[in-house]
Amino acid sequence: MTFKKVFMVASAIIGMGMSLQSAAQEVPPLPIYPQSGEYLDVQEFDITLGLPQELPPQVFVANSPYQIVASINGIDMTNWLRQCTDQYRTTVTGTNYLLCKKQNSTAFTKEINELSIAILKDSTVIYKGNAFYRVQKSQRIYQSLPHSLTLPGNSVHREASIRLMAGQRVLITATGQVSTWPANASFPISTPKGNGTTCNVGHCTFPGGPQGALLVKIGVDGNWVLIGDNKIFTAYRTGDLIFGINDKQTPAELNDNIGSYDITVKPY
Repeated sequence: MTFKKVFMVASAIIGMGMSLQSAAQEVPPLPIYPQSGEYLDVQEFDITLGLPQELPPQVFVANSPYQIVASINGIDMTNWLRQCTDQYRTTVTGTNYLLCKKQNSTAFTKEINELSIAILKDSTVIYKGNAFYRVQKSQRIYQSLPHSLTLPGNSVHREASIRLMAGQRVLITATGQVSTWPANASFPISTPKGNGTTCNVGHCTFPGGPQGALLVKIGVDGNWVLIGDNKIFTAYRTGDLIFGINDKQTPAELNDNIGSYDITVKPY
């Protein structure tokens, strides 16, 4: 069965499921673009959410009654979507959009994936959309260890092209400096261990952790782990290493960061 036919069948099933709901319970659709597509597992692509006119992108902030939730193949991927769309919020010709720019397919499994996104108001679903993406395997190149890379200070995260097996141990070391508030000359400069202050607001990558500290996780839906400048890291599952900096995950806070961390990953 071709992907187009599978997509049509899946859409029909969803349509049947929605038709079983009463008219009073029917949820308006949330446009997701593209609604279907085929990609290689190393290919980058954009995902766009068309927002209702009454919901500008600015309403989706911490403590707002409006929230966005997402799942891929039934697995909660809300944090992945928030990190991606927090970077790009725009209004074009009167229409509001949330953009997930240059997303790679690490959030998706091979073959057909169902992306479901819903907008909630006070925990009640008020809009919902679905999209289907087929991911095909390519000859992905992973780096052998030891491997070094540079993490710019204004990066939300960066994949290291390093795949670890569950239980595998590596030594991660890092050097460098990052300023997370360059406009304030008195604000401390960060090293991979942080800058002596705590990032404790809701939009921090690792709330309660040191501001500007180096973080790592396995897979886009993995849990961030504090690394600092020297740590023996044990892979808590099989997957790809992703590095990040503990800062507020909003465009204004990230885009002004300057500096970088030089990271080395070695077998242990």
